[in-house]
Amino acid sequence: MRPVFIFIHGGGYKEGTKSDTADISKNLAKRGYAVLSMDYRLKQDPNADFSRTLSDAYEDIVDVMGWINKNAVTYGLDLGQIAIGGDSAGGHLSMNFVNEYLKIDPSIVKPIFAIVDIYGGLLISNIEEKLPPVLIIHGTIDQIVPYQQSLELNDALATSGIYHDMFTMEGVGHDYKNVKYIDEVVETTSHFLSNVMNSPKTEWLPENSGIVIASGDQFEIKLPEGYIRNLAEGQIKVILPKGWLWDKNTGGPSLHVQVPLSLDRGNYSISVSLDQGQEAAPGFAINVKVVDPLKESFETYFDSVDHTIKTNLQITNQSNSNFSGALHVAYETEESSQGTFTTNVDQLGPGMDATFYIPELARGKRIVRGFNASGTLLQMTEDLSHTLLLHKLQKPIHIDGSLEEWKDQVHFDVNDVQVIGWKGIEDASVGGYLSWDVNNLYLALEVTDDKHSQNVDDNAIWSADSVQLGIGIANTDGSVPLNYHEMGVAMNDNGELLKWRWLAPNGFRTDGSVAIDLAISRKNAKTTL
Repeated sequence: MRPVFIFIHGGGYKEGTKSDTADISKNLAKRGYAVLSMDYRLKQDPNADFSRTLSDAYEDIVDVMGWINKNAVTYGLDLGQIAIGGDSAGGHLSMNFVNEYLKIDPSIVKPIFAIVDIYGGLLISNIEEKLPPVLIIHGTIDQIVPYQQSLELNDALATSGIYHDMFTMEGVGHDYKNVKYIDEVVETTSHFLSNVMNSPKTEWLPENSGIVIASGDQFEIKLPEGYIRNLAEGQIKVILPKGWLWDKNTGGPSLHVQVPLSLDRGNYSISVSLDQGQEAAPGFAINVKVVDPLKESFETYFDSVDHTIKTNLQITNQSNSNFSGALHVAYETEESSQGTFTTNVDQLGPGMDATFYIPELARGKRIVRGFNASGTLLQMTEDLSHTLLLHKLQKPIHIDGSLEEWKDQVHFDVNDVQVIGWKGIEDASVGGYLSWDVNNLYLALEVTDDKHSQNVDDNAIWSADSVQLGIGIANTDGSVPLNYHEMGVAMNDNGELLKWRWLAPNGFRTDGSVAIDLAISRKNAKTTL
């Protein structure tokens, strides 16, 4: 029998569909869960009667719970092991459904052993004392549901004595599918659920189900209270990845684990149990994400003094020991030639930053190699920068859906296609041009798509064929601004032009009034805008 995970999509209670959760549902299914991704009643204006919005959605979840009961034998579902969770509105709905039904009808939610809340925000009422364990997942720069709400929820759960864990996505917004974190989100979630399912008593559960550690570092796992009280009656057993070590002689309330110094990165699992002979104590597992000792970030900026484009390279020491050594950087220059930059780093402390100035544009494939003081290669990281140098427009361009006047502007192609079932550039691809003048940013696109479909309006245009843009004014040092514009344009199936702005800095409206001069034409399989 397989445990069940009910996963609920987001969308502010007015948009979205169960297909939005396909990727995480498939990943959790691979880890042994029967994942049910559900739709629920959406509202054109959810806040007009928010209590009704919630009650209708609650009823839909109850229907799903009923379906599970009726079909458990057919699909091999474990009726006593159900987890529920979701992202954004789905996370909010999951938390509040369980919390409210503990008051309304506890029998409905009795099988629910855990909740996964992905940036769902705060509860609408006080926490019930029998609320099951909660995993909170949130990004620190979320502009839709503030990260602070999850911090407050985390504190409230602690005050109420509810077992919980919080996984923070540093530098990420309202996007748990972010390529930097999605694997860690899945692994932390699966470890959390497994721990709670196998150890229903909080005293046997670990403080965290996932941690991050740099290659070559040692870290500590705090043993749960149940282990500490029973150490004299059994022996700790630890299963580690190949080459990892732990100190078997500590005998205290913590385990000390050593990660080998290597170029291996990724997510690894550690299992801990207490061998008490014939009486087996609950075990737990922790996901360990091994990262580079150094984290690098590049920022391109314009030096107003000598009117040249330069690059800042910021290094952060992610390890728990000082770093001394050298950095070698290879990149593409403004002239499309091969560029290199080398510098030494001296006694950079844990968690500390250092900034180095590369006196030219560093773009294209950028490879950073880090060496310790002995010359041993500690890491080799690679990224791809799509920095474009835009020319100021010399004469006006007519916004008419034609590309004839754009041929002298800077051209780009979008090569990173994320469409499921993509069959190649003739199926879906895009190329375009960019330019600017003192008043405007100019963008032209030619989209290849064998079928055009756009049948929604206003803030939902993103869910059909459309173009979405994120635009922000960089800080003077080239760094990404905290606030930015997220907007989109589309042409519906009747040929009408649509536009919307979802996010904006203070002082700008988030609606369809965004000032965009727009023309779109379509011929055969090509859409030009």
